Amino acid sequence: MAVKKFQFRAFRVLVMFWSLIVETISGVILYILPPGRTASWVNWKLFGFSKGQWEAIHTIFGYVFLIFACMHIVFQWRNITAYIRKKVKTGIKMRVEMITSLLVVLLVFICVISSLPPFQTVMDLGEKAKDAWGTDRSEPMLSRAEKLSFKQFTERIGLSVEEALIILKKKGIEISDINLQVSIVAKKNNLAPVDIYDFLKAGLSNNPE
Repeated sequence: MAVKKFQFRAFRVLVMFWSLIVETISGVILYILPPGRTASWVNWKLFGFSKGQWEAIHTIFGYVFLIFACMHIVFQWRNITAYIRKKVKTGIKMRVEMITSLLVVLLVFICVISSLPPFQTVMDLGEKAKDAWGTDRSEPMLSRAEKLSFKQFTERIGLSVEEALIILKKKGIEISDINLQVSIVAKKNNLAPVDIYDFLKAGLSNNPE
């Protein structure tokens, strides 16, 4: 039985097709996911992927789609140009439709950059979806708190490093380096930065002055 020859054209089209599906799914998720400060603080995940991973997926597959689309255009250049010439000739007979379509696209563009409804409504719905993830606990103590070193983090809470280490040790949390970022400390212990914060605040409230 003869081995079927690899169809590179079909391969290109299928890669573009699957990439488009991934782009669509990740685009919808990025539209509704919580703000970065919340996602990082509570170690937010959807289907096992963090916000950063979803952003990477969306970006990389966007490039994959673009690269394979460019390859497809190069390999099909003769067919594409012939098709375009044919459509241009037909389009001359469709002047009203062509002008109307351009006006519609221009109108949408102007409405989007001018924040006019219903397009601004779509963006507002996305913001509401993002804010819906938030709770009092999901709001960080300060902006980018998870980027502070453990030492800086404990000082902001009002604890000494020694007190913080004792509190966390009781919870089975070991800190190998007090200069590590809180996000890294949390990750090493399979926690979110907010968990570290909650443990330390609870320990602070239980410690009499």
